[in-house]
Amino acid sequence: MKVKFLNMILDKKNKVFNFFFGFAISCLLLYYSIKEFDLNNFKEVINSADFTLIFLSSLILIFTVYLRALRWKFLLKHKASNNFLYKAQLVGYFGNNILPLRIGELIKSYIVGEKYNVSKSIIFGSIVLERILDMFVVGCFILLIFFINSNFLYDISPSILFGLFLIAIIGLLGVIFSFKKNNFKVNNSSKILLIINDIYSGFSNLNNKNFIYSILYSLLIWCLYLFQVFLMQNAFSLDLSLNQSLILLVISTAAISIPALPGNFGTFEGSVVYSLSLFNIVDNFGFAFILHAVSFIPYTILGLFYFIENFKFFNYRFNLYE
Repeated sequence: MKVKFLNMILDKKNKVFNFFFGFAISCLLLYYSIKEFDLNNFKEVINSADFTLIFLSSLILIFTVYLRALRWKFLLKHKASNNFLYKAQLVGYFGNNILPLRIGELIKSYIVGEKYNVSKSIIFGSIVLERILDMFVVGCFILLIFFINSNFLYDISPSILFGLFLIAIIGLLGVIFSFKKNNFKVNNSSKILLIINDIYSGFSNLNNKNFIYSILYSLLIWCLYLFQVFLMQNAFSLDLSLNQSLILLVISTAAISIPALPGNFGTFEGSVVYSLSLFNIVDNFGFAFILHAVSFIPYTILGLFYFIENFKFFNYRFNLYE
């Protein structure tokens, strides 16, 4: 049965609300990141960068997408093609980068479900498990931050704690408003049970071997993210310590979970500029801009390429023109 693409997207009012909410957040954080912007300093930062390290950093990020595809295969417990899952992941990133409301997640889920006839509960259960595994590793990184520097909370100012608290509150409000606009009621037991069932389906689809492999892949993915931050800070001669790199990665990860414009414009730059300000590194918009570009540009280009390559399949399944 053909699935109409537009039917997978939220209703018009909900789309408008979420778009403008994300737009406001992105503009606020983008303003924060460029309020002291200096064009000459920006040019100097870009010109002094080591583009060999930047290119290598981009290749590592592309490789992590393939690792995510392999992890997804274990979570799905399905003999899906590694190549197709890799392409689906990139098409999903492409969708997230150019379309609002993270529609790329829906696109990649449905094309894999349609291609391999995997049930929606298994697909969405696996997506939830992906997020749980990512949160688990980020949680481990947070513990590592405190292990390296047990006085971390005492070393940071109340304004910094307030900023971190504000990021968490904004993310929570985004989730609440999203549920509200989707007419999600806490007392609606059928919808709650449906969500629980999706999560249960994801877990029940795993065996011990697949679960262990999924955790190992998650650790490898996030260690590569950390290594990518290490390469990038070396490309700009920032000389960040391991703990500072971890803090930068954790804060930027938390920030991009906030509802924002497509591609996380504003939220990503704002989080990176804010993170570096904790270490008294100023005039760093150039670094934030390139750090974002090394993932945004290749993900978007490759995602678009694979979308065009498989356009006949997508058009047939989703009736894009209907």
